[in-house]
Amino acid sequence: MCLYCYQGSAGQPGVLVPLVVKGREGGRRRLHFAHPPNMAPAGGHAPETAWHADGKLLLAGWARRQSNVAAVRVEWHTDDRRRRADVLVELHDGTHIVLELQNQALTDRDWLARHRDYADRGIVDVWLWRPGLDRPGILLTHGVALHYLDVAEGRCGIPLGRPHTRTADWHASPHPEHFGLHYPACLNDQITVRWAPLGDLALDARGIALPMKVCDELNRTAAAVRAEAAARAARIALLRRPNPQPAPNPHDAIATPSRLAPTRPRRATAIPPPSRVPRPATNKVDERPDNPWRRRVWTCPGCGNRTGLLVCTICHPSQPHR
Repeated sequence: MCLYCYQGSAGQPGVLVPLVVKGREGGRRRLHFAHPPNMAPAGGHAPETAWHADGKLLLAGWARRQSNVAAVRVEWHTDDRRRRADVLVELHDGTHIVLELQNQALTDRDWLARHRDYADRGIVDVWLWRPGLDRPGILLTHGVALHYLDVAEGRCGIPLGRPHTRTADWHASPHPEHFGLHYPACLNDQITVRWAPLGDLALDARGIALPMKVCDELNRTAAAVRAEAAARAARIALLRRPNPQPAPNPHDAIATPSRLAPTRPRRATAIPPPSRVPRPATNKVDERPDNPWRRRVWTCPGCGNRTGLLVCTICHPSQPHR
């Protein structure tokens, strides 16, 4: 009997349509079942790959072995028959989960329409993709779990996001675990797939729960990255903290220079010899005829030297003489 006609994919559900065998051994097409003449629906049935057909039976058998599963249906239709889920799983707590297998790329518009139809009915949708198929970014944008299904090996692949590139302020990120191996992966992350047998996975109200081995790896990585971020933040705070000045010691007050003291060294002042008494400075012009320049002669008050220069050469030997 035709399963799709019985399920009502092209008409009323429950219609029994017998099939006939077509093809011959050694022919161009292998032996297969087909509708009798004039009994196929208009347009026929959509072709289904062996991966999709075997995957539905594999997931249905795995779901029935879960202790919290109440019922499992393959090729389930919504009430308005707009959507047909590959596998519907009903848990004992009343949660409905649809397992959708995708063998080829799906546009964002088509996926978003199907996802919203399930969400409006309170159904959790879980998507399993053929290995080697590019992961769609629309699922990561809406926070929907993404898995890969290897039908031949009976295992499931969990895509993990690789660590982000660390910047100078990575330790201040609100999600430091993204700088390690993390799940779910971010939109532009490089992917590392962890494979696990279907028997190691379980169903819960959110969909497919991660296996314990993957959870332990993620927890260890996240704890190590958070500890590294905290240590880096502490080191930066210590470097930015101002260096405290020691309290002044009252015994060192004599040796401590005053803040108001000049920074440049004071100029040494010549001390006049005790035998010479400084005389007041007298200014007069040398009117002698042998003085061709007739300079003003004065007496230095410091040493008593009489000179016609502008600066005393004894008291100020380092000054230029004019």
